[in-house]
Amino acid sequence: SVALGHTANDQAETLLMRLARGAGVDGLAAMAPRRVWHDISWLRPLLGVEREILREYLRQKDLVWAEDPSNENRDFVRIRMRDALDLLAPFGIDTQGLSKVADNLGDARAALEYYTSAAANDACQIVHGGVVIDRVALENLPTEIARRLLVRAVMWVNNADYAPRRSAVSSALNAIKTGVSATLDGCQVTTKRQHIYVFRE
Repeated sequence: SVALGHTANDQAETLLMRLARGAGVDGLAAMAPRRVWHDISWLRPLLGVEREILREYLRQKDLVWAEDPSNENRDFVRIRMRDALDLLAPFGIDTQGLSKVADNLGDARAALEYYTSAAANDACQIVHGGVVIDRVALENLPTEIARRLLVRAVMWVNNADYAPRRSAVSSALNAIKTGVSATLDGCQVTTKRQHIYVFRE
């Protein structure tokens, strides 16, 4: 296992940065406190602790820490977001508040994933290493669930660790509506009659 030092401040700064990029629920949701990647557990035990509280604790214990010099470099977006948080604090937009928003969005993400799984069980089949989606079922889903279902199908087929870009997924969904084939992260998405086929290019 590897423990990372991300704090509540990192959570709040990340949310602001992603908000500026127009991120969706997944991008704005809280960092995972634990994630297994390549058989390694990556832990974030300090996500609920503010940076200055952590530093004060270390001072009381006569412990020193390594300060990254880039933390003072205003060329980095994260540092400018840190400055912005200081300006927003008088309006009630602070580290703890933004961390709570990220947690709430994490709950929303979990709910969306739950209903995406249910939709996949109803609408999808695995055929010859590809995914076949019932077209009517997909078109009757709420937009976000349909988007997630297509993303899951593509990630299953190409065995990817990361989802395709949101804009590319939107283009593929528009192609499905008009019956036109599309490519998405190394996959072909083809509509034939009442089915959508997702398979490797």
